[in-house]
Amino acid sequence: MGEDDDFYLRYYTGHKGKFGHEFLEFEFLGEGRMRYANNSNYKNDTMIRKEAYVSQAVIKELRRIIEEAEILREDDNNWPAPDRVGRQELEIILGKDHISFTTSKIGSMADVQRCKDQDGLRVFYYLVQDLKCFVYSLIALHFRYCKQVETSACIAIQARVAHYLSTRMDCLPATAGGSQFVQSNLPRRGAVLMPRFRHDRKPSDSKGSKARSLRKCHIRLLQRAALRNCN
Repeated sequence: MGEDDDFYLRYYTGHKGKFGHEFLEFEFLGEGRMRYANNSNYKNDTMIRKEAYVSQAVIKELRRIIEEAEILREDDNNWPAPDRVGRQELEIILGKDHISFTTSKIGSMADVQRCKDQDGLRVFYYLVQDLKCFVYSLIALHFRYCKQVETSACIAIQARVAHYLSTRMDCLPATAGGSQFVQSNLPRRGAVLMPRFRHDRKPSDSKGSKARSLRKCHIRLLQRAALRNCN
């Protein structure tokens, strides 16, 4: 597909529970506009909103991630419907293709294996993981590092980091946990939907928790290495 084709991406995950409506949402428009919202009432946290314009190199990388995932070939007819645990929404416009998926929150690969359409839901599950990692890296880069530099320099840094991450994202270990377990490098209060604060969750030495910890470590190393290479 050409780079001039229509492009739009929006992802949402959230639930209504003890602390009200908690959600994470981000979207990208073809001209480069990025919007991010993270809402949690845990310990009276306030909503985090971020908005920025990213370079076309970032949009190109998002296109590559989506195309290689082959999510446009799937449908959500046999995916679990949203329930009291929460819901996920994914909308993508890529050229003439337009998809809009809705499903429940995925807590682990066991949830995927219980689905009638295991292959399709697995594609969705891993795509969401990659998109979250990419967005968290952009947020940390743009609002921590670039706030002290000029806009033109920031765009150049974004382009180089997008290329750097694109060559190394595939080496990240797959996590056995759900997408809500992916940790960002944002301030602690931004870790909405991350159940590390739950008192009823016992420490686990399972392979899933080890894989998640390893993946988080790799993401942090990639972010630091990308910034070093952009200096």
